Amino acid sequence: MVRLLCALILSLLLLPSAAAAQAPAIDDPGPCTAAAALGMPEGDDHEHNEPAQHQGLSCRIERASFLPLTNGEFVDPLAPNSKLGETDVKGDILAVAVQEPVGGALFFDVSDPAKPRFLSSYAHAACALGSNCGAYIEMMADGKSAILSLQQTDLMPGLISGSAGQAPGVALIDLSDPKNPVLEQEYLTVSVQGVHTARSHVIAEGPAAGEYVFLIQNGVGTEIARVIETPAGKRMVHVSTVPVVDTTNIVSTHDTFIQTDPTDGKTYLYAAGGFTYGFRVYDVSNPATPTPVANWDLTPQCRDDWYAHTIDVTTIGGRRYVTMPAESFDFGGQADASDECGERAGNGDRPGPLWIVDATDFSKLPTENDDVDAIREKSAAALVTTWTNPAGRAAGQLTFSPHNQQIVGDRIFLSHYHGGVFVLDASAAFAGKNVRPKEVAWAVPFDADVRPTIETGTFPHSRGDFWDMNFYKGHILATDIKGGIYSLRVQESGSGTAGDTAGGCDDRTKPASRWKGRLSRRGVTVRGTARDAGCDGTIKRVMVAVARERGRKCSFLNGRGKAGKARSCRKPRYVTAKGTSSFSLRIKGRLLPARYRIAVRAVDGAGNLEKLRYSRVKLR
Repeated sequence: MVRLLCALILSLLLLPSAAAAQAPAIDDPGPCTAAAALGMPEGDDHEHNEPAQHQGLSCRIERASFLPLTNGEFVDPLAPNSKLGETDVKGDILAVAVQEPVGGALFFDVSDPAKPRFLSSYAHAACALGSNCGAYIEMMADGKSAILSLQQTDLMPGLISGSAGQAPGVALIDLSDPKNPVLEQEYLTVSVQGVHTARSHVIAEGPAAGEYVFLIQNGVGTEIARVIETPAGKRMVHVSTVPVVDTTNIVSTHDTFIQTDPTDGKTYLYAAGGFTYGFRVYDVSNPATPTPVANWDLTPQCRDDWYAHTIDVTTIGGRRYVTMPAESFDFGGQADASDECGERAGNGDRPGPLWIVDATDFSKLPTENDDVDAIREKSAAALVTTWTNPAGRAAGQLTFSPHNQQIVGDRIFLSHYHGGVFVLDASAAFAGKNVRPKEVAWAVPFDADVRPTIETGTFPHSRGDFWDMNFYKGHILATDIKGGIYSLRVQESGSGTAGDTAGGCDDRTKPASRWKGRLSRRGVTVRGTARDAGCDGTIKRVMVAVARERGRKCSFLNGRGKAGKARSCRKPRYVTAKGTSSFSLRIKGRLLPARYRIAVRAVDGAGNLEKLRYSRVKLR
């Protein structure tokens, strides 16, 4: 959802960067490509709010359960007409942000993800009047706290340009008793209209070890705060700020992804730049001194074409891939209207893209100091492929716009507003090929139990609008803005036609592998077979970890045979093998005489991981 409302007010002034690049042709469609295309109707004969027109809009996805939030088992305790926003899951707790007219969050027990059970609600006092409300929530690493981002979500009483100590900011919520959430701290920061998102990340090792929160300060940049334990409970304390510098001095950062990289051990902040830029990467291994690393922007010459939204990162086969969708809307005529930049601000007259970028070598990406031509050329060279919806449907005002995403193995789970929930097979793209991700499952879940919601008129929503979703324990937990909470299951077989929900299973059986490994001074060779005894029956990927023992710690090899920094042997770094049921891996490199450990872990189609077991070998 476009929650950065200053983008609305300043829409003709903010600088975007993301591209009008089109997806490759659908030469090899997935089993649900055709169904998803037919299930995205538009026109005078289609009513987005009419339940009868949305029955059977699914392919290889079935409903496990639905909580309508209206009557019966559960009544929304915040407001019967509130909007459901972002979600997060940790420690068997699903957190759902609630927006307008009362801001806060709902918490559910998802220990059985097929049947979410309501636990509690939290209403933030500053959100009681429909302003400064939250739309984003993050569960912290221990699953016992949550961070609710607060920002102005309407245009009354006017644009808030805050300084340190002024609301809105973020609420740190104590969930040690999940049935009784309590405000631990209200953290206020410099921003324009508040904080859009706040994400947490734990740096496990080194002098900067600890848990940190990364706050998007609308119109300012990203603040980094450290989480400390005090006698009064958890507290966030300021560490540093990552400002966004732009030639126009009008800035935007929309969302972030933070990861301790499995290849080099450094901690990176990836920031999606809204209208100001595509994405930027910062080394935050020492959060006190963030260091710019790389930039990516397909159309730096265009001021308001695409709106870079969420960002996610995965490392497969030793290569680092960034995925980023553009949220699409229509803010009127574009100042730089052209075939290259588009005609409408926000490009709502075009299908919204999801880009997959090869960011393995940061030195090949542009920097903030490169000129426009260099940024554009280097960004185009790093682009692996682009996905757009299979109907080629223009996004409109968010109606068929990409939104939030989650990478699970070689799949991308994508919420798409009224386009529904997509499950995309990106295995070819994650192998560096310009191959459009395939639709392997898709649905627009819809129920007749409609809740009335308050509309501001700027971003109207239909029923069957999916703001966010999380893949958890084999289920998709998806929030319909006006409807409720769905628990969905992906069916790994079926005809691939709209309405197909036949077959499928709840596979929780771990796969197993048999293999042989050989070490020499010149490298490592591993060969074997893997099988899934569960009802899913498929092997999606096989990962291999090879480590040199260093006392009680391990130095894991990357795909080029180089050993990383010593770390806990219980936190392996993997290289993806070739093949699935029958697999092999060859790592070339000069290995030193030492004791080594080898582990092979298969991943099945339901996401189950083989149990971690090491085989120890001594190289003389």
